[in-house]
Amino acid sequence: MNQSEPLEKSNYDKVQDLLEKYPVQDAEVLPEKVVAEIESLKAALQEEKENATQAVEAIYQTLEKLSSEGKVKGSFVAGSEKEFDYYHLPANEDTPITLVLIPAANGYEWRVEEGVQFGVDTLPAFDVLYKDLLVLKKANLLPRLFNATQANTRNPRAIEKLEALLLANTERQNKALVAEWRETLEYVLSDLKDERSGKSILVDQLFTYSKNGKTKSYKIIKADRTGIVAMIDEELELDRKFHIDAYAYELIAAFLPILKKNKGKAPAAKPAGRKTRSKKENEAAAEALQAAQAAQVEFSPSPDQNQDDKS
Repeated sequence: MNQSEPLEKSNYDKVQDLLEKYPVQDAEVLPEKVVAEIESLKAALQEEKENATQAVEAIYQTLEKLSSEGKVKGSFVAGSEKEFDYYHLPANEDTPITLVLIPAANGYEWRVEEGVQFGVDTLPAFDVLYKDLLVLKKANLLPRLFNATQANTRNPRAIEKLEALLLANTERQNKALVAEWRETLEYVLSDLKDERSGKSILVDQLFTYSKNGKTKSYKIIKADRTGIVAMIDEELELDRKFHIDAYAYELIAAFLPILKKNKGKAPAAKPAGRKTRSKKENEAAAEALQAAQAAQVEFSPSPDQNQDDKS
């Protein structure tokens, strides 16, 4: 690898770039290519998390091998819960050098061990140190070590963010589908009738939809512009209304083949509704009716009066 060539980005870094380019609150539907990339990154992050322990062990073994084979003069020492990993270049006639590997936000950083001092005649082997660090850089082991050790803590958070992005995108797709087919759905529900029976063509068909990972199918017994009524338990004769405002997407997804055959058709105009009187108006009308009836009784002639008139 040429020293000037950039190292390949980690999957975690790719996620950060993707989230920056396609924020969750964005109103646009994601291209299929981006959705596929998100799914691929999710799988890769999950695999990294599952393989994190084995990956760390393998990298430590490789670092040890570089030292034992003499490819680096110093040695890499694994840390513990109380201390960081570090690199140590032992002293011959020179001053020994120890670099501590400090985890930062997006990778490791080297820090010279505190208290290092040397005389003007016993200089550290900086030339050897440089060659060792160059070998480690070309091997790309330390970025891989960082990613592996971080996988158990940051990968789950990154996966959650990707899932949130996919969920938001699904909601945007659903809204776009409803916006495109809502009018046609109303036409199919209210105006598309069977020529013989005069009933909606949806009657006796199955309404199949998925919710919370479960798929359900119910027989339709009625359909109108407001939605459908389906039998949810034939033995108990229980039915349920699936209102178009609450189940627009599910209804469109279930009947999409029918909708496509009737694309562009709109429902007939809603009939003019009778004006609904207020409670006060109803009470006033009732009082007026009672008064009229009372007046009719009061001024109606009795049978005796009628007889007298005849005589």
